[in-house]
Amino acid sequence: NGAKSYNYATFDKDTLRQIGSTAKPLFDYGPGIEYNNWSTAKIFDDSPYTYSNGKKISNWDGGYDGKITLRSALHNSRNIPALKAFQQVDNQKIVEFVTSVGITPEIDNTGYIHEAHSIGAFTGASTLIMAGAYQIFSNGGYYFEPYSVTKVVFRETGEKDEYTSPKVRICSEATAYMITDILKGVINQNSLPNDVFAAKTGTTNYDSVTKQRFKLNGNAIRDYWVDGYTNDTVISVWLGYDKTSNKNWLNFTKDGGYRTNLFLAAAKVGFTHNKTDWTRPKSVVPVTIEVGSDPPKLPSENTPANAKRTELFKSGTEPTEVSTKYLAMGNPTGLFGQIRSDGSVFLSWNSVSDPGYVNDGTFGYLVYQGDTLLDFTASTNFVVSNGKTGQYVVKATYKTKDGKYTNTSSGSYFTVQSSISVKLSGSSYTTFNVGDSIPNYLYDGSLVVVTNNNTGEDETPNSKITVSIKGDDGSTSISSATANTYKVTYRVECSGKTEYLSNTIVIKDNG
Repeated sequence: NGAKSYNYATFDKDTLRQIGSTAKPLFDYGPGIEYNNWSTAKIFDDSPYTYSNGKKISNWDGGYDGKITLRSALHNSRNIPALKAFQQVDNQKIVEFVTSVGITPEIDNTGYIHEAHSIGAFTGASTLIMAGAYQIFSNGGYYFEPYSVTKVVFRETGEKDEYTSPKVRICSEATAYMITDILKGVINQNSLPNDVFAAKTGTTNYDSVTKQRFKLNGNAIRDYWVDGYTNDTVISVWLGYDKTSNKNWLNFTKDGGYRTNLFLAAAKVGFTHNKTDWTRPKSVVPVTIEVGSDPPKLPSENTPANAKRTELFKSGTEPTEVSTKYLAMGNPTGLFGQIRSDGSVFLSWNSVSDPGYVNDGTFGYLVYQGDTLLDFTASTNFVVSNGKTGQYVVKATYKTKDGKYTNTSSGSYFTVQSSISVKLSGSSYTTFNVGDSIPNYLYDGSLVVVTNNNTGEDETPNSKITVSIKGDDGSTSISSATANTYKVTYRVECSGKTEYLSNTIVIKDNG
């Protein structure tokens, strides 16, 4: 009587089911890769968010993953990144994409589809429609409208009426391959050891009115989906009830395993078990990037292995900029210091560009006197009160919120010395006759004058002056008893600086 003739594989226009997260490759990420040239490394912020109308959107687990890649967002079926992806693609392009693969979205009178399509919340589709749609990822971007009759033979005449579906290019081979590469990890490959396959799961919820009407608990869901494929076969599985009651509903916690098991059972029969992987097209380039870089950047020579990951890019869109995150911190250049008139030491240096290593810290400099840390400063100069001569060091660094320093450079060095001038207050050459009296000030150091060039102050009392005398005859003391020539040398030490001066005393024979 036809009571059991309803085809749950094809449904009908009045009983199509919402497709949940199986919509994401078709409405969100597929169009994004195709039209916006996204890579699998594109970053989405999985944080609290709302639809354009202000209604909150939540993830299936109620949590947030922060900044994640497109690969992670699709693989882990995050709703918020899916909505953000949907919003970033031309709405008309999305409509064109999904209608070309047999899906009928809810198009308003302006030709647009609403944002809930991003997570499969619209009129819906059948497993036949979804299998047809997912084939574009299976076969490199081509669509064949699904059909079941290939040939009709008329018995009376033997005439044959044959049919094949036209081959239509929907997306690039690059888009198909990149989506497939992500979906290969959704269901454990070991569950079908004789096949290389990709799959996407989907779940749809009841609205609050239905839940209240049938007194359903918080774990109640309406539909389970799996769309999976190899390089030559696509299988779409739906699990649910045609009519909801207080007994007929799926339990999110308990029934998820049935969905996967049904798909695997169908795949063991339907897949051809050729274990053939997809061949990466030349239009797709694998690139090792630094994890977390946004936009994606190449790792530097110092990037640790656990901060590197290989992602897929469309040829011609690969990153070329190297990340600075793990580069060695640069040292300040042009470090200079001097003692000022007030006795302080003034230091200055050229700035180092903040490489952006730390998001929650302050970039600046550590100032040392010898091995002693004086202070941290964000400026490019520093004053040391009651400064001393000697070596000073300046290092570029980050100061974290808890007061610690990280990514500190090796440092630039400068030795500060007193700026002094040394001179003789009298003539550097004097003559006497034999028997003359020779004044002591000419050879006892009294002629030496030491001046601080910064302050103008006399530093002679603070200087150590050592006198040495040498005559032409080898004598080391001055005498006017006989003719001779003496060279008087002064070794002057002041504020870490040593200078030498000299004067000459000549004793002539008056005969």
